[in-house]
Amino acid sequence: MRPYTPDSINSHERSRTAIPEQLEEALRIGEQASISRPIRPIRNVIITGLGGSGIGGTIVSEIIANECPVPVTVNKDYFLPAFTGPETLVIVSSYSG
Repeated sequence: MRPYTPDSINSHERSRTAIPEQLEEALRIGEQASISRPIRPIRNVIITGLGGSGIGGTIVSEIIANECPVPVTVNKDYFLPAFTGPETLVIVSSYSG
């Protein structure tokens, strides 16, 4: 484990204070996205991401839990669940690419 140094503490502080700007940028990106209607009805949603990339899925699923008309599953595995099919909307999240 690396010790905290003034540089690492400043780096963490910069990351924390950048969150509002990152959320605003994410909103802009979402508003500019061109998304067409699905060919088939969506019966369930899977948000998948490993490690830290899966945290966003957990947050989103909690925020929309009372509003989303279909089940939302957060998957933090290398493989999608067996129930994944043509009527599943799969959202893949990857911080590292």
